[in-house]
Amino acid sequence: MRYLFDGKTEIVRSLKTKHLTAAQIEVQRINKWFDERVATVGYSRKSLSKLPVERLRDIYEDLKLSGDHPDDVPIIDVHTDPKEVIAFFEDGMNAGMLKKAYYDEKISFTEYQDALRSLKLSSRTLYKIQESVAKREALKQHLERKYMDRDRMRAESIDPNIDCDAEDYVVPQNKWDGSDPEVIRYRMMNGENLLPPATWQNATDDYIKRFKASETPRNPEQILKHTKATMSQCIKLSAFLAHGMDTPLLQIEERGGPAFSTSLQPC
Repeated sequence: MRYLFDGKTEIVRSLKTKHLTAAQIEVQRINKWFDERVATVGYSRKSLSKLPVERLRDIYEDLKLSGDHPDDVPIIDVHTDPKEVIAFFEDGMNAGMLKKAYYDEKISFTEYQDALRSLKLSSRTLYKIQESVAKREALKQHLERKYMDRDRMRAESIDPNIDCDAEDYVVPQNKWDGSDPEVIRYRMMNGENLLPPATWQNATDDYIKRFKASETPRNPEQILKHTKATMSQCIKLSAFLAHGMDTPLLQIEERGGPAFSTSLQPC
């Protein structure tokens, strides 16, 4: 099943917390993502039956957990540590020297691949960026084949005024389906934020979901009682918000005040 995870033998993720309960919930989330991806042979089949917003969130989560989201790819800019900048250029020079040595037949193809692999194992900036670009380009090429306008291409192939072998020739495309999970994934990998802003309703639902998923033993009556009480209180609070339960959380944070705190914790 490694092909589902870009050939990786392991995926390392920080839980980003020192709180045991929060860590356990995050571990459950990661394990659930892994099991679902294996069970459905990837992410797209699982996403097809979901509502648009659920599908967006599902693909976003998949990108974050697989390490393919642009936020997880390092960047080189004016704020980058000078040591990292030097390492970036050193890696580029080393890769160039290895490539030249291979073309000059000083090393075999196997030696060339092994040397590149040893450099990549250091997980330095250059290779993380290259890996991200390669994945994005591979998905783009797949989508271009998937949405190729074959009728138009056949017509252009016999048109004497069109050179289909030219470097600047653009393969004719049908319109990409914006609801296609692979199109959504590609757009997110290019840095587009397709997720609608989180609302007070989302925060409420997320809190209830986390409460239910907690490892603390609770009987069904407890869960039902707590769910109803939580929903009731959150609906009462929403009466003071501009758009009720659909009020974006950013608007709540801008207004401030303890009455609108969204950092709910299970009791």
